[in-house]
Amino acid sequence: MSERKSFIEIYDEANMGNRVNIILDNFPYFNRIIDSYENCIRDKICDERSSNARSSYGECGIRVQTSGFSDITCNTAIKNEEIDRALLNDDYETAVKGTDDRFKYQRELEIIKGMRIDYEKVKEACGMLPGKDYAFYMNYLSGKKDTVQIAEEEHISIGSLRTRVYRCKAFVRKTAIPFLSGK
Repeated sequence: MSERKSFIEIYDEANMGNRVNIILDNFPYFNRIIDSYENCIRDKICDERSSNARSSYGECGIRVQTSGFSDITCNTAIKNEEIDRALLNDDYETAVKGTDDRFKYQRELEIIKGMRIDYEKVKEACGMLPGKDYAFYMNYLSGKKDTVQIAEEEHISIGSLRTRVYRCKAFVRKTAIPFLSGK
């Protein structure tokens, strides 16, 4: 049985058009999705660094009080702050220092950074829609109103709404792909 791919792996393997589709399909909560993945990676890094540090001291994973001069809470906070600062500054080498899977973590963090950039470029492409279409499509993408409410506000049928959404999505996709590919 094959292993399920994570959202990040699916995104990384997707072509530019599919990346735009992934962003548009998850538009209202895309940033929250990647924030949660980044937090998960951060937690894994913290745990792995702590475990590796204990292993290097010859401990079996259970903390035993030593001389009494150590402040575990402060040391943990300092290490966590170091990781947070490194992630904020895109210094992934420092962030993943002391982990076993550092290249894997570094690659995932780089993908997440790219996902954030791609999201902003797709938002820019949405902004290039003509005024009335922009307001309509952002209402649709945000998910604040369902399709029936939007159709009633626009005084159009559900079928016409679907056609209009399709056209707006096609325009955004066509506009965003060159942004994402850097051309």
